[in-house]
Amino acid sequence: MADMSLPQYSDTLIKQILRSVKTIAMVGASGNDIRPSYFAMMYLLNK
Repeated sequence: MADMSLPQYSDTLIKQILRSVKTIAMVGASGNDIRPSYFAMMYLLNK
């Protein structure tokens, strides 16, 4: 049976990637302001 564990990436690598890209896609963002995904989307847009 195949190993189904998720890959582990260092914080340094993740920071490097996020600082080098210009576009980030957010799957599951909501326009409904009572959902947590709305606040996550607004936080990212305001950064």
